[in-house]
Amino acid sequence: MAVGIGNILKKNFSRFLALRYLKPKRTSVSIITLLCVTGVALGVWIMLVVLSVMQGFEKRTKELLLGFEYHVFIEQKPSAASPAYPVSGWRELLDQLKATPGVKAASPIVEGMVLADANGMRSGQRMRGITEDDDHVRAEIELIDGSFEGADPTVQPMVVSDLMLEGLGLSLGDTVDVYSQAHFEKVLAALEDVENPAMGPKYGEQLKSVVNALKTASKAEESDVGRKLSIPKETVNSALGTLSGILEADRHQATERKLVRMAMNFLSMNGTLGEDDRVTYFAEDMNFNLVPLLDIAERPAESEEQKEAASERLRELVLPKQLTVTGTFKQPPHVNAPTMLMPLHLAQELYSFSDDDVVHSLGVRIDDAYKADEFAKQLQTQLPQGFAASSWITRNQDVFFALANERRMMYFALACVMVVASFCIMVTMITVTVEKRQEIGVMKALGATVQQIVAVFAVQGILVGLVGAISGLVGGLVFLYFRNEVQAFLGIFGMDPFPRAVYGLDEIPVDINPMSLFYIGLGAFVLSSLASLPPSFMVARLDPAKALRTGGS
Repeated sequence: MAVGIGNILKKNFSRFLALRYLKPKRTSVSIITLLCVTGVALGVWIMLVVLSVMQGFEKRTKELLLGFEYHVFIEQKPSAASPAYPVSGWRELLDQLKATPGVKAASPIVEGMVLADANGMRSGQRMRGITEDDDHVRAEIELIDGSFEGADPTVQPMVVSDLMLEGLGLSLGDTVDVYSQAHFEKVLAALEDVENPAMGPKYGEQLKSVVNALKTASKAEESDVGRKLSIPKETVNSALGTLSGILEADRHQATERKLVRMAMNFLSMNGTLGEDDRVTYFAEDMNFNLVPLLDIAERPAESEEQKEAASERLRELVLPKQLTVTGTFKQPPHVNAPTMLMPLHLAQELYSFSDDDVVHSLGVRIDDAYKADEFAKQLQTQLPQGFAASSWITRNQDVFFALANERRMMYFALACVMVVASFCIMVTMITVTVEKRQEIGVMKALGATVQQIVAVFAVQGILVGLVGAISGLVGGLVFLYFRNEVQAFLGIFGMDPFPRAVYGLDEIPVDINPMSLFYIGLGAFVLSSLASLPPSFMVARLDPAKALRTGGS
């Protein structure tokens, strides 16, 4: 019986002593222990609250961005890194995209910066044209007042953001003069047409020789998809060199330079190089791009009457497009979203795309927006040559990188808080060991092992870490649940941490991740437990004789 009691005491010796040391009594050690528990709890609380709010902001930003963004964008460009240019003949490609597996919806896009002029004030705004069946945009937009079409069918409608409405002093029914980027491009082109000579008088023969050389060297081929022409690669390179030399030699009229560049782009990007070192083109596309070169070659020098007509066209180009505000919507904060929405045909007219039925790009929405990168890569293999697919994640990678980097830095900063708390625990253990040197000497003299002495203080660290971690998690969750009430209370004293005027949010967004809870609690527990080991190993090696001396020396 005595042996059995001795075994029980031996097994529970470390735990018994650890609890005895932690039991509150009239010593400074217990107070310091309570402060260490509070330090761990505060560290866990701060970590949980800050990271949950940051993750909530990041998630909310992505949700707001997805309300306006398409998941995948299709643009016409020679390569993914090249600048895009307007997409012509887009309706057939749009039908092809809608029939692609995994695509929920596809829409044409005309979007860009415009200058809005109203009430004597001007500001740059981001405009987007949408179609009537663009349901996802209409569903995501929170209309504050009015409608997309308006009550009067004779007006040209647009819906503007609440910030634009306030900034320009607008109200429903007001008319806004809108200048697009195309206005300024046209003005510059018209100025160049007036100031610079035509190509025909000086370079007409060279342009004719380029076209004739390509036609003479071409060999017709019939195929299932249409008539094709194959031309030796050397002839194509020679034509490109001649056209490039003409553009670089002198300044010419902008409209003519544009036609020459179109021909060069066609020759360099739309052909297929065969094994026989010949480049194959569709005959119809070849004629479409080369015939304008012959027209340029036949143009004579401009007369004074023609220059006067060009000046008149220049004056007409300065006239803006007048649009009427038929509705207003809430603009999402911290998102580069459009501030003006209008029917697609009006956006095309702003950019002079209506005559040729051209758009800037095509937008695609898929089932899982966060798999847009993989879908864009897969879709790229199915697109015609000269088109590039990019995802909304890639286009906004700077925003996501900034959010992720901010989160990582906050993880690091808050982890330092937990390290400080663990050092407090270590200091507490050192204080306990100094105060209990004689008691530890007695225990060692009576036969206590090193493992038992170490376990006494290790159990203290484990208990401090466990209680502190659980208290911090519970306190953090309670604080997050009442976060809006806390914000309102602080607002009474003028200390609103998330003012609505800045962040534009009705409530503080929060994203509580169960795995984050687990890792935060586990990290605090592990650090607290490890902090108790150095002083416990140090005191376990004490010489009992020295420990029992007066003063512990």
